[in-house]
Amino acid sequence: MAPYKFDWTATISGTIEIDAENGIEASELFKTLNDQELVEQSEIMLARNWREVRFVTARIVEVHTGEEWEELWKEYS
Repeated sequence: MAPYKFDWTATISGTIEIDAENGIEASELFKTLNDQELVEQSEIMLARNWREVRFVTARIVEVHTGEEWEELWKEYS
């Protein structure tokens, strides 16, 4: 087996309900949530291709863009 290093990015969207007295309070409460709290308390809406491989490093000399990896090299590695 050989190690493969993936550089990736992911974009997610979500919906969260916050109980508050008014919109200003709700907005302030929303801003206090850290990323982990936001994800844990939200209904996550994933896009069809929400994960993107930016590039893959295979062994020491091989570096492929995500597109090259998917189209040309993934099945041979």
